[in-house]
Amino acid sequence: MALSSKVIVAQRLDGQRGLFVAHGVEPDEILIKYDGPIIDHPTRLSIQIDDDKHIEGTEDSNAFLNHSCEASAYVDWDAVCLRAVKAIPAGAEITCNYLTTDYELHSPFHCRCGSPRCKGTIRGFKHLTPAEQLELEPWLPPFLKRKLQRRRPW
Repeated sequence: MALSSKVIVAQRLDGQRGLFVAHGVEPDEILIKYDGPIIDHPTRLSIQIDDDKHIEGTEDSNAFLNHSCEASAYVDWDAVCLRAVKAIPAGAEITCNYLTTDYELHSPFHCRCGSPRCKGTIRGFKHLTPAEQLELEPWLPPFLKRKLQRRRPW
């Protein structure tokens, strides 16, 4: 994993670490390049790219990428990188919606993002309602889009 030079690890107000923008970024700017080894099982640091394929992360990159139900960044599955959803000002935390990266999370958790659209307990795409899954379609990797297609009544 390679962090952009505009991204730093810093402490949040709650004492946890996060990824923050050191210098403002533009929409679609690359924040992290996912280039770790491919493994066959989920870990706390991995992102899922197919049913039994995960890209392992590193402690100095996505270990500090926190979840938000209304994220400031998304995974570009074609380029396999994390991009800004919109312009992000210097000092703002970079977040990603974990529900768009894994069918079932290695380590579920209770979300405290504060969004009115918060999903509560984050366990993975598998645990969302069909309507919630459909809402995330633009941000999904191909393997999750295939699962979504199989569930649609045509």
